Amino acid sequence: MTRWQEESYAKVERKRGRSLMQYLEIKRNVHKADQTFSCNLVYYQPDYVVISMPRTRPFVMLGNQLEPGGFTVAHFWNGRGYVLYEFLNPGNQVVGYYFHLVSDVIIYEDSVEYKDLLLDLWVYPDGRSVELDRDELDDCVEKGLISQEEMRSANEWAKEIVRSFNAIVMNLYRDH
Repeated sequence: MTRWQEESYAKVERKRGRSLMQYLEIKRNVHKADQTFSCNLVYYQPDYVVISMPRTRPFVMLGNQLEPGGFTVAHFWNGRGYVLYEFLNPGNQVVGYYFHLVSDVIIYEDSVEYKDLLLDLWVYPDGRSVELDRDELDDCVEKGLISQEEMRSANEWAKEIVRSFNAIVMNLYRDH
């Protein structure tokens, strides 16, 4: 874990249970209603924003039990074809990294929005990755809800994530 990550996690931890500035995440879906999530702002620059969401109920992600008391830290960049969610347990250890392949990321002072291209990657802390929802992407391309160009972009960004995973994680909070 980098010093920047430790400082950011510590900031979220210190403010747990206290009021943080609210920030909206707006996910534009191609095959269902859009979703809006109320989050806490951790870091803001016009081209890079970090938000957090406390986990209030347990759920399982690819066999990993994510307990209440942990949280998710989400990273958004203008110009990148992905958003990154770090899933942390209640002790602030990273359980895994979840990448949404996206387009049209727009960062505002009070919100961020993006178009979800459906393809996702789960990456374990040791770098092993699992591709998710390829069938949904293919189905939406076939139906004309996602263009061939968007599919090519999602595929290229997925390859880049796998190839550059360590560099992406090491540069969180400072690569903007």
